[in-house]
Order: sequence, then C-alpha cells, then structure tokens
Amino acid sequence: MRKILKSEEAVEKIPDNSVVAISGFNLLVAPEYLILKLYQRYKQTGHPKGLFLEVNSIPTPPGRVLDKIATELYNDPAQEFLSRILVTYPGWSPTLQKMIQENRIERYT
Repeated sequence: MRKILKSEEAVEKIPDNSVVAISGFNLLVAPEYLILKLYQRYKQTGHPKGLFLEVNSIPTPPGRVLDKIATELYNDPAQEFLSRILVTYPGWSPTLQKMIQENRIERYT
C-alpha cells in the first residue's frame, strides 16, 4: 500500500528522540526541503526534539540547509532540536563544526 503525504504531514509523524537518516547522491537529490520543514516544525511546536541525524555531507556546505540550521542552533544555547549527528565530514559547515568541538552535540563518524 502506497501513501503520499505532504511534507508537513510527514514531519509530524517524527517523534522526539528519533533517529532520522537523510541521504542524497548530490545536491540535486538531497532532501533539503524536508530537512527545512522538519526544523520549521521544531521552531513552531518545540517538536521533534532530541534528534539524532544520520546524514552524508551533501546538505552541510556553507549556505546549505544544515549549515543554516546549525547557525540558528548555535545562537540558541538552549536548543533541543539536535542532540547527536552521524556525518562523514562536518568541516563544510563551520557552525556545525563549532557545535561539535564545543560538545553541544555528539558527533559520530
């Protein structure tokens, strides 16, 4: 059975403390829109929080979606959106790298 959901409906189904795997071959197929919708839902409702993101490095370059989100999270010391990340190379996002170095989120590789 197939079910097609709007992006808002899909991200509403993600509970707190979930592991969310995000992949894409390159920037053409990286699901940046869905990542942004997930974060927008957190900003509006406070949920989902405590996420463990498993991502490749594609959405992390400067100016891309995870770099933009990391900058907002870095400027909010009480952020609860992201608790852990598994990423192959966080170095493209200076802010994400700072969050890892300052132990504000756990990093796995």
